[in-house]
Amino acid sequence: MEKCMNGIPKLFPYVKEVKEILNDFGEVNRLINENWILIGVVSTSDKTVFSMGRLELD
Repeated sequence: MEKCMNGIPKLFPYVKEVKEILNDFGEVNRLINENWILIGVVSTSDKTVFSMGRLELD
């Protein structure tokens, strides 16, 4: 996770926090409603991992 965070501020300057969510679509929808964005999705046959970033807007 730490390795992932190193490139995030350059690509997404308003992202202040990153979370990884496993197989929980409800949590992803809840976070989107709270100013989080979907940064990436990795899916295999048995699991899906969502990378979410919290936006900090002025």
